[in-house]
Amino acid sequence: LATGVTLTGWVALIQGVTLLTATGAWECKAMKSFRCCSGVTLAFVTVALALVWLLGFWQIMTTNPSRCGLLIWEFGNLIWLFVPILTVLFVCCGLPCVYCHEYFHNKRIDASLMEHHANAKDSGSDE
Repeated sequence: LATGVTLTGWVALIQGVTLLTATGAWECKAMKSFRCCSGVTLAFVTVALALVWLLGFWQIMTTNPSRCGLLIWEFGNLIWLFVPILTVLFVCCGLPCVYCHEYFHNKRIDASLMEHHANAKDSGSDE
């Protein structure tokens, strides 16, 4: 289990570096071949991370704290169960709530601005 925790950490670190590289390549309009290569590398590393996550998930579900130690077992629960559940909840619930809040807030501000503009136009002043 300790090897799985370490491997997950290293692969996640590599994924972060490749994500930064791919983002930089796309944002800075690097050569097309470099952008393509960085995107493919990111995809491979992400698949590797998913496989390592599945392996860790399987290990944590089939072991108990007495076999590997309470600290490592709890850390495995954190990275292979708790964090993925929170991520899914955030993507499915948190982001739509933030989007709706921003949408309705901006809609109210736009309506206020349009009303102010219409009033200014009716009074003949151009602000």
